[in-house]
Amino acid sequence: MFEYYVWAVCFMTLYVAVFWISINQYGEPKKSFMNKFPSVSIVVPAYNEEKNISMALDSLVNLDYPKDKLEILVVDDASTDSTVDVVNNYIKKYKFIRLLRHKTNRGNAAHSLNTALRVAKGELFGRLDADSVVEKNSLIKIVPHLSDEGVGAVVSPILLLKTENIIEKIQRLEYMLTNFIRNLMAKLNVLHYTTGVLTVYRADVIRKLGYFDEDNLTEDFEIAMRLNKNGYRLKFEPTSTTYTYVPGTLKKFWGQRIRWYRGFIYNSWRYRDMLFNKKYGLLGVFQTPLNLIFLLVLIASFVILLYQITKSFYDTVIWLLVTKWDFLDTINMPGIKELVLGLNVKVIFPILITIIFSGYIYLKAHKASNERLRFPFTSLIYLFVYPFITSFQWMYSIALELARVKRRW
Repeated sequence: MFEYYVWAVCFMTLYVAVFWISINQYGEPKKSFMNKFPSVSIVVPAYNEEKNISMALDSLVNLDYPKDKLEILVVDDASTDSTVDVVNNYIKKYKFIRLLRHKTNRGNAAHSLNTALRVAKGELFGRLDADSVVEKNSLIKIVPHLSDEGVGAVVSPILLLKTENIIEKIQRLEYMLTNFIRNLMAKLNVLHYTTGVLTVYRADVIRKLGYFDEDNLTEDFEIAMRLNKNGYRLKFEPTSTTYTYVPGTLKKFWGQRIRWYRGFIYNSWRYRDMLFNKKYGLLGVFQTPLNLIFLLVLIASFVILLYQITKSFYDTVIWLLVTKWDFLDTINMPGIKELVLGLNVKVIFPILITIIFSGYIYLKAHKASNERLRFPFTSLIYLFVYPFITSFQWMYSIALELARVKRRW
């Protein structure tokens, strides 16, 4: 039975991998011509960001975009450090920077986004986290996509500013793979994510759809689903590179991922009517079912793994009891011949093929990000160990959602 399960999972994985590889062969879609520069408002939500916000503002004021068409709105969420003082120094130098302040800390980005959107003058509305930076040509590469009125938002690829410890190095690999997959999704018009690191929206559309959801853990994912549901496409501009910091400790990393995964589960359920719905094209009949299959396979794999571990532990205890706790007899290391002959080819073969295809996509993701292969040890951990960590995070998130534990930032 276990062999059949492995074959089924590997077949689905290979099918999706080959599908994405074939999509990758398509060239980049022809970009729309921009005959004028639309006005753009970019909001920077900030809370106690005195150390990082200068970096973010420097990158924005140096954008290769007409300054008379640019507005930067910093929304301070009642910071207790010198964030406001830093921003005020920029306001003295640049007339297109404005500061909006909350009297009390609201604790979520959506409220800051809505605060800015209510007063923003731009036709387009962008967002940039205060701990992130953009390249000089990022905005001017994004804007042409939005000359198509059917496009609701354009997403940028994200790379890391710092990769010092193993947690950050693993996330570097993860972000590169995510950028690669998002670009493929955009080619199929099934992209259903926006991010906090330079996503640019059509301002009037977001207002018409009711602004950002302030009660949502992942308002960037929710607004992407809402845009898709209302007939707006999301685009990805692979050359509009941005950079950000990521959690550098296990505690912060765990908390961030639990928030992301709970937000994904909650919003997927909220927009469940899009599942298998032809009205939403490939997003309805391909991508959302694929998301569901992923969660089901994850749950099944976790249960099977837990069963195998429990069974192995039980068998070991029984053997120790039978042998009267003879550890030397229990720890009888087999030779190479026994190991080779003991391999279950029916299980090893599909797993090996899946690993080869995964490695191919891994290399393609590096090439797409113009990044060279680094940290070989970290790469092995990412490919063979990190999936188990991710599985535990997903299962914990599912358990919290089922138990209806209050969602917190």
